[in-house]
Amino acid sequence: MTFQRVIAGSFPVIDSESSTNARVIGATLLKETGSSTNALTASALTDSAPTIGAPALLSLPIFQVGSHVLDYGLNDFTNATAIHVCSQCITQYSDIAVYTLGNYASPTWSGPAAGSPTGRKITSSAISAGVVTNTGTAIGWAVIDGVNSRLMATGPLAAPVALTSGHNFSLDAIAIHYPQ
Repeated sequence: MTFQRVIAGSFPVIDSESSTNARVIGATLLKETGSSTNALTASALTDSAPTIGAPALLSLPIFQVGSHVLDYGLNDFTNATAIHVCSQCITQYSDIAVYTLGNYASPTWSGPAAGSPTGRKITSSAISAGVVTNTGTAIGWAVIDGVNSRLMATGPLAAPVALTSGHNFSLDAIAIHYPQ
């Protein structure tokens, strides 16, 4: 078998030896000549490789941003043109055309305001007269900006709801929360 190096040099990888200790090893990504499959080979740098306690592996720099920065992002929800109820949890704007079961146009928002326990949030008004356009079971919601073809936020419903085309739906207020 012939291997070629896919990336120049080696890069560090964490090798978990136990639930409490880990060590740093070197690794190189190799590819078999004539194959599309990559192989990751690893070898210990030395027997004296530093031992790192597991909590240290999870330590990341913590930072905070000011509430005005969070508010700037939340204020964009005033551009929302509709809240949809969907038969699937969607991940992109184009999914609305496939999975929408109904919508409520021109939602209103209150906030930004203090989030709980920290951060900032913006909250939609409760919906009492959303229009069901397709029959099916709703499992999620989506907030969109139809003018700019953007998916703004999505989330699951508390429980699936059977909807029938031509009827109305109601939906509790949605709180979009940026924790801090």
